[in-house]
Amino acid sequence: SSGINAEWPLRPGMKDGIQRQMDALKVINNVQILKKLPESMKMKLSSSLVEETYAKGEYIIRQGSIGDTFFILNDGEVLITVIKEHGQPAVPIRTLQKGAYFGEVALLREEPRTANVIAVTDQVVCYVVEREKFMKLIGGLEFEKYSDKEAEQNIDKKEKSADCDSALIPLL
Repeated sequence: SSGINAEWPLRPGMKDGIQRQMDALKVINNVQILKKLPESMKMKLSSSLVEETYAKGEYIIRQGSIGDTFFILNDGEVLITVIKEHGQPAVPIRTLQKGAYFGEVALLREEPRTANVIAVTDQVVCYVVEREKFMKLIGGLEFEKYSDKEAEQNIDKKEKSADCDSALIPLL
């Protein structure tokens, strides 16, 4: 054999990068406040997501902290807990798996997080984007034009609700 490979190999990590972008794009299309963005903006956003890994028991989000990051769960499982009364232990609300997302309110405005998100499995992998980078990519005015007003109003309604149940999950 001549040692020449007729198939051009992909650079190491290239396939992973393409797969990551496609996975991220799939999830972006399921996020209420993002799905109406033009494809070009969604592509930009999906390619700018950063992968972060968390260990079992690690807090990804702490209730009450100011959030500026949006998360897409790519691998593992997380537990959502809420502290209903100051000084009381956090109450488990539900678990989320691959494809779920949280923290989308952080893309719209700077507000305290309404729940804890804790890594449950040995390893949790999330795609993340910070508000500043998101706004540079999408642009505030552009986002206003395409964002789902109904989804934003639902977020606002849930924020005004004093009931801390699973309806609060999108507020992370």
